[in-house]
Amino acid sequence: MILKTGRTHQARLHCAHAGCPVVGDPLYGDGPPAPYFGLHARELRFRHPGTGADLTITAPPPPDWPGWIQS
Repeated sequence: MILKTGRTHQARLHCAHAGCPVVGDPLYGDGPPAPYFGLHARELRFRHPGTGADLTITAPPPPDWPGWIQS
């Protein structure tokens, strides 16, 4: 995901305010600056809009993330 223009700032600010700063963000982030923002959801939970079933989707961090990022 590549964030552009004002949406970048909005996403970064809201994540930081929620206590989940974007990894690699030099302004609001956590850890050292990175060549790109480490915006990733390890787990998403939601109710399927059609069936009403509770869904949980998990994904590991991208393989090119540095070792200091906890998965």
